[in-house]
Amino acid sequence: MSEKVLVIDDDEEFANLLGLLLSKKGFETQIAFSGVEGINKAASFKPSVIIQDLMLPDVLGMELLIGLKRSSPSSRIIAISGRGDEAIAVDIMKGGASDYLKKPFESQKLFSAISKALNLMPPEQELQKLTREVAHHNKEFFALNAFSAALLAIKPPEERYMSVLEIVMNSMGGTVSALRLADQDGGKLYAAVSGGGKADELKTCCMSRNVGLVSYVFEIKKPAVVRNFAEEKRFLVPEEIKQHGIKSGIAAPLIVKGVVRGVLGLFSAETREYNSSDIKLISSFANSLALSIDNDSLSAVLAAFQAQWQTVLDAMPHRINIQDTDHTIIMANESIAKWAKFQVREIVGQKCSWVLCSMKEPMLNCPVKEAVRTKKPISRKITADGQDFMVHANPIMGPDGEVEMVVERVEDF
Repeated sequence: MSEKVLVIDDDEEFANLLGLLLSKKGFETQIAFSGVEGINKAASFKPSVIIQDLMLPDVLGMELLIGLKRSSPSSRIIAISGRGDEAIAVDIMKGGASDYLKKPFESQKLFSAISKALNLMPPEQELQKLTREVAHHNKEFFALNAFSAALLAIKPPEERYMSVLEIVMNSMGGTVSALRLADQDGGKLYAAVSGGGKADELKTCCMSRNVGLVSYVFEIKKPAVVRNFAEEKRFLVPEEIKQHGIKSGIAAPLIVKGVVRGVLGLFSAETREYNSSDIKLISSFANSLALSIDNDSLSAVLAAFQAQWQTVLDAMPHRINIQDTDHTIIMANESIAKWAKFQVREIVGQKCSWVLCSMKEPMLNCPVKEAVRTKKPISRKITADGQDFMVHANPIMGPDGEVEMVVERVEDF
C-alpha cells in the first residue's frame, strides 16, 4: 500500500504540480488550497506526511501546525515557504515539524525530506516500539537467568539438559527442541535429549551428515534458520520432518575453544520468520550450554581419574594419604581409614593431625610439615598414643617449583 501525502498550499498551480509529481512517484496524494481545508482533509485522509505552506491567508504556520496535529496526530509535517520566513520556520520546527524547505527547491530534496519523515515514528508509535523492545529484552533476561539456574541445578546432566530445553521452548515457542552432542572425536552427532510434543518421533532425526538443519549447523559452525522446510535447498530434509508436519526451525552450534561440541535446535509446526533477536537468543542459550557441557565432561574425566587413583591407593598395603600444604587430607586409602576407625569419605577434608594423632595442630617434628618446608622427601620415626610409626613424606611439586601436596605413607615401626 502506497504512503499518503497531503499538500496544503494556496498557490493552486504549484500545489497541483507538486501533487502530480508525488503521484508519479507512487504516493497517494490529496491537495488542499487553504488551512481550514487542509485540517479537514487531514482528519479524514490521515496522511503519513503533510507538506504545509507557512503563509496561508486563513491560517498561519504555527496555528496550522497545531490544527493538523490535532486532526492527524500520527502525520509528519514538512514546512515549505518562498518568502524567507526563517523565524516562523524555526518556531514550527520546535513545534514538531520534521523538516523545512525553502521555495524553489529541487524535487530530490523534497523526496529526501519525505523519506526522512516516513522513517520518523510519531511519539505514540515510538513509545509502543520502546515498550515492545523493553518487554522483549525483559523476556530474554528472565529466560537467560532461568537457563543459567537450570544449568547450575544439582541434578544429573540429562535432567538439567531437559530443563533447559523446556526453557528454550517456553521463551522462543516451538513444537520440539533438541540437543545433539558430538562424540569424543568430534566427527559425529548423537541424540542427547529432546523435548516437546513430538520429541519421541524426532529423537533420532538429523543425525546423518548433510541431512537436516542440525547437521548443517554442525558443519558450518554458525547459526542457521529455515523459514519453510518445503522450500529448503541447502541440505536434504529428513523424512521425519516432513511426516510430522514440521515447517520451520532454528539452530545454533555449541562451540568451546573453536570446537563444535553439539547443536541446539528448535523446530515449529508453523512457518516462522526468525529474526536477528531469535538468532541472538538461541546463540546465547547455546553458548551457556556449551560451557556447562564442557564442565560436565571435565568433571566426569576428573571423577574417573580420581576413581582410578583410589583403586590404586586401596590396593597398597601401607597406610597412605595425600595432603595439601595446609595438612588437609585430599585422598586416603582404605588401610589408613580403617586404622583411624573412619570411612574414607569421613577423613577426606579433615586435618591430618586430628584424624591420625587427635591433635588440633601438627606436632613439631611432623614429617609432612618438614617436607613442605624443605621441598625434599622426609622419613622419620613418630610416637603417637604410645605407638611408634615410621612416616615417609614425599612432596609433589607444581609447575612453579612450589610444593602443591604431600604423599604420606605410614608403617608400623
